[in-house]
Amino acid sequence: MHYRASLRAAVRAALSADIAFADVTVIEGWHQSFDEDAMPAIAVFTPREEVERQGVRSKSRTVDVVVQLRSLGGAALEDELDDRSGAIELVVLPVLESLTADAWISVTDVEIDGQSGRRIGKLNVVFRAVRLTE
Repeated sequence: MHYRASLRAAVRAALSADIAFADVTVIEGWHQSFDEDAMPAIAVFTPREEVERQGVRSKSRTVDVVVQLRSLGGAALEDELDDRSGAIELVVLPVLESLTADAWISVTDVEIDGQSGRRIGKLNVVFRAVRLTE
């Protein structure tokens, strides 16, 4: 299994096992046919990796690990997503730290869409995980 796939699988497993996410569907990725009624749902993906040369043969590989939660909600949706972001950080960061040389939370952003008549919130929590290679 590729190491990015291993990171995604470990993060999904940790989120699935945590009581704070018992009401959340953990999925492998977003599909156009995703049922909004299955929300809240979380997907984990690794959209980018930066490679820096550290020496003649060594490299630092920094992977963005994105945890995206989508949820239906009302007037307090943004507050609910903020609460979820803290819980995501508490679950995910120790997993990444145990599997990589270094890891940290990089960005958190919230987007609310109410165009369809339903308020759908999207929370992105971006972690950076570093792996050192020869």
